[in-house]
Formats: sequence, C-alpha cells, structure tokens
Amino acid sequence: LFELAAILLVMLVPTTLMGLTFPLAAALYARDAARVGRGVGEVYFWNTLGAILGSLLTGFALIPWLGAQRAIVLAALVNAAAGLIMLPWLRPRSQVARPLMALALVLACALAMPKWSEWYLSTGVYVNPDDFHAKGKSSGPRERAPQWATKDVLEDYATILSAQTRSTAAVNEAVLKALPDGRGAEQRILYFREGLHGVVCVAVVDGVLTLQINGKTDASTGSDMATQFGLGHFPMLLQPQPPAGSQPAGGSGITCLVIGLGSGVTVGAILSHEVERVDAVEIERGVAEAAELFASANRKALRDPRTRLILDDARNWLLCGRERYDVITSEPSNLWITGVSNLFTIEHYRLCKRRLSPDGVMCQWLHCYQMSEADFKTAIRTFRAAFEHVAVVPASLGDMLMLGTSQPLTPQTLDGLFGRVKACPDFQLIQLDTYADLLRKYTMLTEDVDRYVGPGPLNSDDNALLEFSAPRSLYTSWGAENLFGFLCRR
Repeated sequence: LFELAAILLVMLVPTTLMGLTFPLAAALYARDAARVGRGVGEVYFWNTLGAILGSLLTGFALIPWLGAQRAIVLAALVNAAAGLIMLPWLRPRSQVARPLMALALVLACALAMPKWSEWYLSTGVYVNPDDFHAKGKSSGPRERAPQWATKDVLEDYATILSAQTRSTAAVNEAVLKALPDGRGAEQRILYFREGLHGVVCVAVVDGVLTLQINGKTDASTGSDMATQFGLGHFPMLLQPQPPAGSQPAGGSGITCLVIGLGSGVTVGAILSHEVERVDAVEIERGVAEAAELFASANRKALRDPRTRLILDDARNWLLCGRERYDVITSEPSNLWITGVSNLFTIEHYRLCKRRLSPDGVMCQWLHCYQMSEADFKTAIRTFRAAFEHVAVVPASLGDMLMLGTSQPLTPQTLDGLFGRVKACPDFQLIQLDTYADLLRKYTMLTEDVDRYVGPGPLNSDDNALLEFSAPRSLYTSWGAENLFGFLCRR
C-alpha cells in the first residue's frame, strides 16, 4: 500500500496539471463571448492534432532515438515551454519572477536526474515476481513432478536433465571466451536498445549469455541451445536425403524461412546444411543487432551470403511474398506475450503450408510451461489441424517442437531422423546424441497426437482464444503437469 500511495502522489501533480492545460488554453483563447464556440473548436482541433502527432513521434522516433527517459524529459520541457508561453497572459510581468524560478528548479531537477538502470529496465518483474519478493534472491523452482508420474518416465527425465546440465557448462564456457570484451562469465549488460517493439538486451546472467526482450529471456546459450539447434536441424534432417554424389553443381536448391531471428543459432544450424538461401524474418531491428553478440554460437550466421535478413512482420511477409520454401521454422515468444498469439493460429499455419513446397516441412516451437493443460492441447490441436501429418518432439525439458508436412511420417521415418540426429555435430556438442533414443521414445506421431489432444476448439484469428486465455496461467505451475502428462500419455 505504501508503494501504491507513493506512485499515486508522484503521478498526481503532473496528471492534474496536464489535465488543466486544455481548459486553461480554451479559456485564454476564447475570451470573447462572441467567438466562444469557434475558439473552443479551434483549440480542440490543435489538441487533437497534437495528440496524434505526439503519439506517432514518441513511438516511432523519440523512444527509438532518445530512449524513454530522455523522451519523458523532452516532454516535460515541451510542457514547460507551453507554460512559459501562457505565463505572460495570466500574470502581470512584475509577478512572473517566482513562477519562473520554480519552473527553473523543476527543470534543473529533471535534467540532473541520473540515468535509469538498464538492469532494472530489463529484469522482467512481470515474468518472475517471486524473485523480487525475495529481495532479489531466486525463490528456486516452483514445480515438482506430479505424484502420478511413473518411475520409468522420472528416470528418463533425470537422464535428460543431467545431460543438458553438463552440456550447458561446456557450451557457455566457449561462447563467453569468444566475447569481444574478454570478461568471461562476469555478470554484465553487453547490449541495450529501446526499439520500436520492445526493449532488447543482451546480458551475461549467471554465466549464461542471454537475449532478453522486454525483460523476458527469449534465447540463450544455456538450456535453450537444444531447442534452438532442434528448430534448425530437425526439419532439415527430415528433408529427402539425396544419394551420395548426386548433389547438383549449382547447390541443393533448398530455401528456408526462419520466423524470429532471436540469437541466430537456428539460422546457423540450418546454414550448416546444404542450402541455397535462408530468409530470416525479424520484426525488431534491435534483435538483429543483438544477434551479432552470439556470433560464436550462431557461426556468424548474419554474415553468411546465403542469409537474407528481412525486417518485417512475419504474417505480413507470408501474405505479401510469393516464394516457396522447403523448410519454415518458427520460434516466436511465448503465447502470453502481446502481439505473438497470431503466430499460433490456424490461419497462420495454413498460410505457412501454402508457402511450403510439396515436400516441405514446418517446425513450430511451443512451450509447455506457464500454460494450462487446455491451452497446451489447443495449441497442438491447432497445428495438427493445418497439416496432414505431424510429429511432436520434446526437444528439451519444457519445449516442444511440432513438425508438420504433407508427406507421411511413420515410425521408420522417425528412426531415420533420430539416427541422423545422433550423427549431427551440433547435437553432439550439447550431448543430445546421448539421449536421442529417449526423445525418439516420447515423440508423438499423427495418431498419437489425435488421441492426446482429443476434440476441441482451435485457436484462430477470429476467436483469439489463446491470446486471452494463456496469460491467466502466467503465474501457475502447469509446466510439470503438461510435460509429464505428455511423457506419461502411453
């Protein structure tokens, strides 16, 4: 309550004064009773025009160029200038000195304000509020395996967790050594930008290089590596394998689309195969700049001549373009993030399918944490409805990869896929080859998926089902229920 009261007091003065601006301007401008209506109307016109221009300039120019803090100070200066213009009209010149002194004091305080902490701006209080209730100390894992989980599944879970923990340390050590400042695992911010679509930050946190957008980690060189590699390699390894020596002289001709650049690791994984071009669609320029700091992990993917960076909205690119792709892989942020849910709708998946070649494969990331069981199944059911054949792979603990194609996916297909997974150098780097057989064991094919999700609603542009439902589970502990429900389905 004390914090709320303090916030209200801080906001009360400026909001009250700004609220008085319009009636004061109208009273000054329309003093003549004969032109009150016209005068007030003209003030309304300029006020409306200013509101429109102000919102456009602030969102598209001031914040990207100056940052939020400087933009707020500039807005305060503009309001102060408006007050200075009105002051001679309100008081005789002999009484102007005191208001001017008070105004100068306020402006001096505003200009002397220390720079906002980039750490605080990128901490993501809304994602992990318990960490801040504990005065900055992590409250530890909030979830445990449900009591109904079977012994064999728990043992497999422990095996995968152990392998991922071991591999994370080795990968991070190599990545942090390659950073240009040479400061290793020291906790720090390497990149910070307030962009058009959010605050982008690259930081070393607990010895892991992380990419954070609006305070939420969307990529890292930690446990996310299995997912980031999987998004690139799994659909590529499902591509028809040409006989040895049959590679055409002009290259493979395979083209790929990556929705959401992130750290660039997925693009780098795809580029390790014989591909002609990779289109990486990213809506925020700051993410593309931040990905350069992951160069040792993504093999300098953005500098590869086969990579084409497209700064655009993914749905817009798919709607307006005509290229067909052999692989489309998508890892947007979590469903409960504003503006992301339309990349999990049936319309989006059908649009992706239309842009796939006849033998093409789509790979879609889906998280099973911070989401109810009903929403989790709705997300899978929606993807399933768009493709004749699907497979759902538990790529890492908490992340699922959904593969969709028009070509049949059989147990023999999976056997061949995971055989190639074991031989993949990237998967060997993160020791995924040591538990690939477990991932094969728990991978669902089309019939399994149909039984698991059952009948139910689909997420669409019209009903925006997950957009409004998913945020309700942000602070719940559904992750273990969904994960073990998936693993124990047999």
